[in-house]
Amino acid sequence: MNQLQKPKDLSSGKDWTRWKSVFNLYLIGSGAIKLKEEEKIAILLHCIGDEGRTVSETFEFTEKDRTYDTLIKKFDEYYVPALNEIVETFKFNSRVQGADETFEKFETDLRQLSNNCNFGSLSYCRRSKM
Repeated sequence: MNQLQKPKDLSSGKDWTRWKSVFNLYLIGSGAIKLKEEEKIAILLHCIGDEGRTVSETFEFTEKDRTYDTLIKKFDEYYVPALNEIVETFKFNSRVQGADETFEKFETDLRQLSNNCNFGSLSYCRRSKM
């Protein structure tokens, strides 16, 4: 297998969810997912860049709680704001297909917007494709 390039540094907190997804693929593809907790933490902190390392220095842990999963949860709590379901539903209901926009692009946007609306089993993204 070719050597995988490490993910680019986290450039801003708004990119956290995307960056975390890319980093998870990197861990799996590189085989680092099988490493010890402290090694995965070190790789995460190395890859995340200066901004992420600075943020991580504000996290409080007990020795028992200092695990890779706990660190990811701390970053989630820091970077992912609580969503206002009413606002997110308004965004979903206000989305209109643009004149030059393909249906596929419009549908993709609706699926993404529905993720934050708490539609449950009625969620647009949970429906099967026709």
